[in-house]
Amino acid sequence: MMDIIEQPLSIGARQDVVYDDNVVQGSSEAAEVRGLKNSEFIVTPSATVNFGHNGGRFGVSFNGVFGYDFHQKNTVLDRERIDFSGSAAALVGSSCSVTGQYAYLRKQTRQQDLTTIVTANRVMVYVATLGQTCIAPSGLTESVQILRSAWHNSSVLNINNDRKAVSGLLGYTAPAWGLVGATFLYERTDFFGRRDIMVMTPDTLEKTSVGIQYASPIDKRLSGSLSAGYVFSKATVPTDSRLAGPRGRGGLVAQASILYKPTNRWRIAGQAARKIRHDTSFTVTTDLQLSVDYTVTPTIRSSAGGRWLRDRYYGRDVTLTQIAQDRQDQTTLFGTLAFQVGKRSTLTADARHDIGRSDFSPFDYSGTRFTLSLSTSLGPPFR
Repeated sequence: MMDIIEQPLSIGARQDVVYDDNVVQGSSEAAEVRGLKNSEFIVTPSATVNFGHNGGRFGVSFNGVFGYDFHQKNTVLDRERIDFSGSAAALVGSSCSVTGQYAYLRKQTRQQDLTTIVTANRVMVYVATLGQTCIAPSGLTESVQILRSAWHNSSVLNINNDRKAVSGLLGYTAPAWGLVGATFLYERTDFFGRRDIMVMTPDTLEKTSVGIQYASPIDKRLSGSLSAGYVFSKATVPTDSRLAGPRGRGGLVAQASILYKPTNRWRIAGQAARKIRHDTSFTVTTDLQLSVDYTVTPTIRSSAGGRWLRDRYYGRDVTLTQIAQDRQDQTTLFGTLAFQVGKRSTLTADARHDIGRSDFSPFDYSGTRFTLSLSTSLGPPFR
């Protein structure tokens, strides 16, 4: 019931070298407005730390990457890059578990996620979850999860938020056909630090969702899941708000995923989803993904795939000049090859091509990004 992998405490290092021919993730017009150069070399030296302990009934793990992005041309984007996560899990009785997780991310925001009047922005994301699950081989299954997250920006023109959520599942598991259950979710996002110019941002967004979920191993090599539900979101707006469109939005959401392992070397995964999520207002997302992983030899691994993503943003202030897109389509194709070098080092080559299309021309673009990474574990700091 615990997914924690046993691993001795180790300290390591990683060096990433990136060439991106469109670091702006937009048109040449967007690059000029932001004062940036499109093509860029980025060098990121990092220190790493990894640990995992699984004692059977209790486990704990943490992983961290602590680095700094150096840009050859766009030095205004130079920023620390910190990604740390930790988790703990404990078995309770024969079929229940309690888990806790914490994650912290600190980095420069992607240009595509910023308006045209903001270029440099350090984002700090904090996420903490606490969950409880009881799964029987046959019979009732239930789970509850509590989430708390915060999103802070260094730019005063980017609004911050604090999010709280509780979700759960009550279902029935049968060996013959898998799991079927009812799901629920309540989520509240509070926005703070809103400046007077941000008249299109609500004070709070609340989301309530009910649905059904089905998951089953079809055979030893094929498994899948399907969920569907109805979501209703509503906004509480300040008195000076000029939030465009309705202040509530509801709709059907669904997600389907499939995993196929024809041999021990191959892994094929696909997913299709429609979601209603909260940014600074309502966002309706359609997401299609397909990936293929292949183990060439015990020391060489490869993967390839693609993704199509459409975001529709609602709530733009129609009285202001447009500074961000209302719709963004993004197509991504990627391929990765990883080589194990000795017992403690891995060399990874990654290539991806993005095509972006929107209703606001500065966010129309195509770009290719090549990354070469060398990671080395220095081994346990003590024995």
